[in-house]
Amino acid sequence: MTKSIKKPVSVSIIGGSGYTGAELIRLLSKHPYFNLFQVVANRNVGKKIQTVFPHLRHLDLPDFISFEEMNFDDVDLIFFSFAFNAIMVSKYGSALNQPA
Repeated sequence: MTKSIKKPVSVSIIGGSGYTGAELIRLLSKHPYFNLFQVVANRNVGKKIQTVFPHLRHLDLPDFISFEEMNFDDVDLIFFSFAFNAIMVSKYGSALNQPA
């Protein structure tokens, strides 16, 4: 039995410019239940995802944005695909601790 989803789940990826981010972009962009809303990659801000990952050029994708540009209000699910370390906690800690 298959359930239908009326509204796709809005997904964001933080840390989208590495190998794991590219795989998440590829998988989510083709998935019928997810809408890839935004992809954060601070070192590639403003670049087209297809420029950084030519193997994804056939997909309709958003451009990379910075963490500061991220819209948390319209997101249902966030994937973190970066090496989580003390630098990330110190830089983004307050935003990561916001209540849902």
